[in-house]
Amino acid sequence: MSFQASAWARSVKTGSSARKAVLYAIAEDASPHDDKFAGFHCCFPGQDRIGDGAEMTARSVRPHLVEMESRGLIRRFPRFKADGHRASDWYVLPIKADGSLATPEEFAALADPRPNHHRKHLPVVDSSAGEAGSPTSSPAEDDASP
Repeated sequence: MSFQASAWARSVKTGSSARKAVLYAIAEDASPHDDKFAGFHCCFPGQDRIGDGAEMTARSVRPHLVEMESRGLIRRFPRFKADGHRASDWYVLPIKADGSLATPEEFAALADPRPNHHRKHLPVVDSSAGEAGSPTSSPAEDDASP
């Protein structure tokens, strides 16, 4: 938890009390990460956890996340488990590790620091190598239409 993130969330005009509650729930979990996202404050709570903090359902949280991202209040980056299934997103706030706010240009330029993070980039294992239950098709074959 970061005092700077919570203070920033309280000061931001979101246009909606429900959206403010969602932003504050994210900010409560955020902390600076030097190894990821260039030291920006970030976290990865699930939508259920955000909803609990904002006192709404996960389904009600989703449109607020979309709106806040379009306004430049947050950035979202998908996370994937080792088996390729989705995990909760990374939520990045425009607050640097020193507590200063990023310019809109700096925040918009923030890129996902994890190359090939999508499950289509998982290594393809050849079943002829003797590993039972391994995927046998390549990502290109998975995307091909019948």
